[in-house]
This record gives sequence, structure tokens and C-alpha cells, in this order.
Amino acid sequence: MEVLRFIVLATMIVALMPLDGRSAGLWLYEQATPDMGLATAGRAALAQDASTASANPAGMTLLERDQLEGGLLGIFVTAKFDADSTTYDGGNGGDAGGFVPAGSFSYVHGLSPDLKLGVTMGSYFGLGMDYGDEWSGRYYIQEGELLTLGINPNIGYRVNDWLSIGAGVSILYGELNQEVAIINNPAGIFSSPDAKLKIESDDIGFGYNLGILVEPTKMTRFGLTYRSAVDLEFDDATRVENLSLIMSGIVNGILGPDRKVDMELTVPQTVMFSAVHQLNKQWAIMGNIGWQDQSEFGKTSISLASASSTSFTADYAAGLQYDFSEDLTIGAAYTFLDAGDAKIQIDGAENPLRGELIGDYSSNYVNFFNVNVIYRF
Repeated sequence: MEVLRFIVLATMIVALMPLDGRSAGLWLYEQATPDMGLATAGRAALAQDASTASANPAGMTLLERDQLEGGLLGIFVTAKFDADSTTYDGGNGGDAGGFVPAGSFSYVHGLSPDLKLGVTMGSYFGLGMDYGDEWSGRYYIQEGELLTLGINPNIGYRVNDWLSIGAGVSILYGELNQEVAIINNPAGIFSSPDAKLKIESDDIGFGYNLGILVEPTKMTRFGLTYRSAVDLEFDDATRVENLSLIMSGIVNGILGPDRKVDMELTVPQTVMFSAVHQLNKQWAIMGNIGWQDQSEFGKTSISLASASSTSFTADYAAGLQYDFSEDLTIGAAYTFLDAGDAKIQIDGAENPLRGELIGDYSSNYVNFFNVNVIYRF
């Protein structure tokens, strides 16, 4: 009966979850969870609410009661490109960022004091940008969006007084939408508006996660987690609008008459080590060391490089938590992420159909806001 109760509640969460889990950027630690108010410090060792099912499933053994945690996240992205040298005019593309909503849900159920089951849903990986149709880099990208939604069932087990272990399975849905301009008149013989190449595709990938929680004393905890890579394959037909006869022959020669593309994307594997030390009832110190294998991420862009191409490229924080009762806690958090300066330097001679694009992102930052609710029963 206990297992049946868990399955029924988990199914209800899945049914009620909106299928629009978005995030801007790439691999984000900022989620709709209470620890965002701590700049996610100590995430793999905190084990303070049901979201530990995703952060470190071993931490579920520290929760004394069943818990349901949910939250809404607002992501405000600012990404302004300043062009220094471009082949084509059209400006800087304005602010390619914008507002992105996201959310997450977690549930933990105890089969016994030492054995816990958990399930989480939400989005921790994605990419979004919109430069408009006329900017100077339109032959590289106009609009791109990678949406993900993950379901992660987990199990945690307390081995002894100081060691807990956990593991889970990741099921990740990804949806890719991209638009890029194609120059219709590469030789400059006649005047013709740009064509547009579009791709819309989705896929489901699978992975796993592991966690260890060590408590050498009642005041100190160490957590170590690993999340495997997840492979997504986007294989679908492209759509081309307003293509001239000259460029139609080139595009059909590259893609074939069915205009199919096959792009593989790897959501990178990650490792996080966290430590938490309770100084007293009011104060604690905590921190993380994390690693993401971004070298395996590859590219998710499609564009036409030259007329002789034979393939497309496919490759600060604050928070507040308030206990309304022993069963209900409501909180809010804010994080500022400075993404730093990002430079672009592309040689026009190597990309005759796309042109030169040299510049940098002088404004490149993200504001995160979340509200979250924890219910214990």
C-alpha cells in the first residue's frame, strides 16, 4: 500500500505539471527551490526539503516526514551584442534575452526511517535567444530555443548513522526550435530579400544520477553527487521560406529533396561536492565545488556557410523562508548572475555566405526570482 500511495501521488504530480519547462542559458544551478536564496551553496549536503531528491537523493534520508515542494521561477535575461566589424548591416540585434518562466516540483515519501522514495520534475538545462530578423549576424542565428523538461525518480537509503546513499533515473524531453536567414543573392547580381531556414524537432533522452551523504558529526555534512550525460538527437525536416532558384539548388544539394537534418546534442555530465557546518542554531557555513563537462555539449546551430558546403554544423543571492505552521513553509529567493564578457570573432573569408561577425556582449547577465512552498505530512 505504501508503494501504491507513492505511485499514485507521483502520477498526479506528473499530470498537473505544465509541459513548458524552460530555462535560459545552459546548465543552471538556479531553480525554483529554497536553496536558491543561498546562491545554491551546500546544495548536495543541505537536505533541508524535498528538492534534495534531485540535488542529492541520499539526503532524502534526513527528512523525518513526507514532503511536497513546488516553486515558480522567473528568469530575466539581458544579452546585448555590440558589433565591431560586420559584413552585413542591420545593427546589434538589441537585447536577445527576455523573460522566461520555469518551475519545479519534488516529492519525497518514506517507506521506512532509512528508506525513501522521491520524484522531481522541472527544467535544469536550456537555451533561448531572439535577435530579430534584420541584425548583422542574421545568417548565423535569428532565433533559437532549446526547451527541456525532466522527470527524475530517486531512491535513498541510510546505510548507518553516518552514511547515506542514493540513486535515480533521468528522463529528459528536449525540444529544439531555430530560425536563421539565408542570403538569396550571394553574387550581388540582383536584389532579393533573405530566405529563412527553420527547424522544429524534439527527442527524449535517458541518464542517471548518484549521491552520497556523509555525516562525520551532527553538525557537519558532506555531499557528493554525479549526474550523467544525456544524449538528445534532433532528426527532422527543415522548412525553407522565400528561397531563390539559385539558392534552392544549393540547399537541395546539401540536404537532399526531403531537406532532412540530423543533429546530436549532449546535455553534459556534472559533479558537485558540497559541505555544510552548523556553527550554532542561527549560523552555518556552506559551499560547493562543481564541474560541468561543457566540452561534450557541442553545437545546436544550423546555417549555410558557403555555396560549396556539403553538410550543416550540428554539433548575488538572498532568500526568505517563513514557517506558517509545522506543516507549511512559504519562501522567496533572488539571485543575480553575471555571465561576464563573451566575445565573437568570425572570419568572413571562411564564411562567405554568412559574412564577418566580430564583437562582444557588453551586457550579459541574468536575474532570477522564485517563490516556493513546502508541505509536510
